[in-house]
Order: sequence, then C-alpha cells, then structure tokens
Amino acid sequence: MPPPHALNRGILVEGLGCVLSGIWGSGNGSTSYSNNIGTIAVTRVASRRVIQTAGLIMIALSLVGKAGAVFVGLPDPLLGGLFCYLFPLIMAVGIGTLAEVSLASERNLFIVSFSIFGGLAISQRITEDPGVIRTGSPEGDNLVYVLLSTGMFMAGVLGLDRKSVV
Repeated sequence: MPPPHALNRGILVEGLGCVLSGIWGSGNGSTSYSNNIGTIAVTRVASRRVIQTAGLIMIALSLVGKAGAVFVGLPDPLLGGLFCYLFPLIMAVGIGTLAEVSLASERNLFIVSFSIFGGLAISQRITEDPGVIRTGSPEGDNLVYVLLSTGMFMAGVLGLDRKSVV
C-alpha cells in the first residue's frame, strides 16, 4: 500500500488533470478507469514503463489503417464474450476491495448494500423518466440528469457518511 502522502499527490494530480481538461474542453475525462485498476489487480503489473510502452504501441497502431480494420472487423459474439469476462472481472475487483471492510458489522453491511441498491434504483428511475428533473435551466437539467443517471456516482454519494470523509 502506498503511503498517504503518495495517495494525496495522486489524487491532487488527477483532480488537476480533470480541471485542465475541462478548461481546455478536450472532450475526454482524465481519471482512473476501473478497467485499468482491475487489470492491474489481476496481472499485478503496475509499471509505468509497461503503460508507456502500451501507449506507444496504441499510437503506432492508430496510424496504420489495417490495424484498425482488424478491431472493427471483430464479430459481435466475440466482443460479447469479452464483455462477459471484463465487466464481471472489474466488479469482482471492486468487491475485493471490500475485503478490508468488516462486513460482520451491521453498519458497514447496510452502507454497502444500500449504496449498491440505491445507486442502481435511482439511476434506473432517472433514466426511465428524464422529464422528472426540472431545474429551470436546460444546462442544469442536463447536469443533474447525467449525475443522477450514473449508478456508480449515485452509489458513491449514498455510501458516503461522516466517518468515511476525513
């Protein structure tokens, strides 16, 4: 486990990257993706050199049209099979992080279960009826809709309590 000062620096730099991408309007997020975290947890490879090499390979392949055609030509059942492996893997790694949490505690068990259920239920409800949000501003409606329809965001918000925010 990295020391707290290293985690704090990582969160600071990630936040700064998000702010800068928002200011520049780059159109992409600058955040840690759960599939990358899941891959690191499964392979135990977290070397910067490996990530840099993979990035260079992806850039090089993006310049070759035939390489892109190989990925576009993948059949849907194969992609479906990959999704059937990848997303449960990401979920399992996320649940694995709860191994350090005592689920024997009724309080912790309630927080985890309520967060998961509430995040899914609220996001499903908002997705089914987006007209329920009326802030008086189309931009405000869109912002609230995006936040409330994202199950992971809602589960995170519902899982916060005064003892977990330090």
